[in-house]
Amino acid sequence: DMKGFLAGAIASAERFGGSGLKRPILLAFSYDEETTCLGSLDLIAMFGATLPRPSLALVGEPTGLEVADSHKGVATFMTRVEGRAAHSSKPALGADAVGVACEIGAEITRLGRAREAGAGDPRFDPPHSTFHVGVVRGGEAVNVLAAECSLHWEFRALPGETAADANAEVQRFIDDIARPRLRRWMRHVDIVTTMEIDVPALKPARGGPGLAFALALARRNLTAAASFASEAGHFQRAGIETFLCGPGSIAQAHQPDEFVTIDQMAGLVALLGRLGQEMAR
Repeated sequence: DMKGFLAGAIASAERFGGSGLKRPILLAFSYDEETTCLGSLDLIAMFGATLPRPSLALVGEPTGLEVADSHKGVATFMTRVEGRAAHSSKPALGADAVGVACEIGAEITRLGRAREAGAGDPRFDPPHSTFHVGVVRGGEAVNVLAAECSLHWEFRALPGETAADANAEVQRFIDDIARPRLRRWMRHVDIVTTMEIDVPALKPARGGPGLAFALALARRNLTAAASFASEAGHFQRAGIETFLCGPGSIAQAHQPDEFVTIDQMAGLVALLGRLGQEMAR
């Protein structure tokens, strides 16, 4: 979903080099953006040390070349229910990990529906934070209480909400309801949740000097918001004014035959040309 931006940036590099830049343009390619966004942290740590510190960052996620000044954050969690196996005819001899995990999954879904019913932000689609259980693994046979079951789930947060708050809501259900049910016949069983990644949201711009510059480059009057997450929140957290702006649409990303139109690529090359001209002034 960022390959179009990378191609346009590389194609523009030669023009940047020959245009007599008075201020540098840094092309920064990171790794693990799709899984953890941790690669950008290694890059950010180099700013001001082995690399110049940027005054503005443009992250080339697909926005249709709109300037997005905010996006949702995303955090992923693994909740493991550690029970004890027993024959299903004698449930008091075990602790049913699958049954309790299903209850936790249902609570995560309920929390998501509560967000749908609450106040949101119409700039985003959907306009609220979301919970989602993506993978459930557990059980050996239909007549055996499972000794273990895991839930792999995520929380996508509007700016202003945190992954820690969402995890605390789930943890309250685990502490108050799920764990007592798991331990009703067995004491030495437990439920453990681990946060895997926490990618911060990009908070809306508040009229910094980079906003007008980014809008002028893109020839836009208004900013947009993105419902996906990106590395931009890490750049912003490091004190760098940051925006998303790239060719293509997230509607085609992660799909068979994903594409970026020629018009979008031409618009990107023109935008980067304007950037080169501004940096040569």
